[in-house]
Amino acid sequence: MRLHNLLLVLPLFATGCFEEEIGVSLFYSYSDVSVAVEQKTLVATLEGAFTINFKLGVRASQASDVSFGSFSLVREGEGPPVIEREHLSVVTGVSAPLHLEPGDEASLKFIIGFQDHPGAAVTPMEVSTSDYATVCAAGKLRIQGMVEDSANGNRPVPALSPEFLPGGCAQ
Repeated sequence: MRLHNLLLVLPLFATGCFEEEIGVSLFYSYSDVSVAVEQKTLVATLEGAFTINFKLGVRASQASDVSFGSFSLVREGEGPPVIEREHLSVVTGVSAPLHLEPGDEASLKFIIGFQDHPGAAVTPMEVSTSDYATVCAAGKLRIQGMVEDSANGNRPVPALSPEFLPGGCAQ
């Protein structure tokens, strides 16, 4: 089955911020979230992509360097990862940290899968056949990323995507 038949692209948006005061904080939103699984003979694969949009408030007192930790696939109410491998394998074309000045905005696309070297094709992430069943039975899912912001003391903060349904599951 071809990739375009498997991916369910959802133009979803979620916003969050790492501090309470509007205009001073680093804000994020997710867009273009897509995750799909495919059952193969001995294994299953998981693939997809998502974009995280960042904005540092115009009243921030200083610039911020944003780093990314791990990303996991979790059920709609958070909780533990739904696949045996706790973290998703993701590829992005930007190296961390991402530097933002007050008022700056940046969007980073992450692709779920493996890449042998920069510029190489991204291959789907292999997961167990039981992970295929778990992902499909989970219903609504979220991507949970860990983001560190130098203006926030580099404390890891969870960044949750909006809920979505995975593609590739038998109806």
